[in-house]
Amino acid sequence: MVEYDDPVRLRLANQRTVILSYPKVVGDSTVGEVRKPAHRTAVALSDVRHLDDRRFSAARTTGLVLGISAVAFVISALALAAADPGLGNAQ
Repeated sequence: MVEYDDPVRLRLANQRTVILSYPKVVGDSTVGEVRKPAHRTAVALSDVRHLDDRRFSAARTTGLVLGISAVAFVISALALAAADPGLGNAQ
């Protein structure tokens, strides 16, 4: 039996998506809890076409931090320019 702590998203052969909390692989099925409506369910492994789980991505996190920093810099520069209209004019 294989168990995971984090939820997984299963994409099924019939195009449905199921998100299971506390998933376990038991025999030839994935068993877990579905939230809405809350109940325990099993999905045959032969029906699963793709499985997604959450993982930390250093590249995505770095990109997000750099993107937010760039937006903050541009907003600050625009605010500074609006506050002092003569800032760019040399005399």
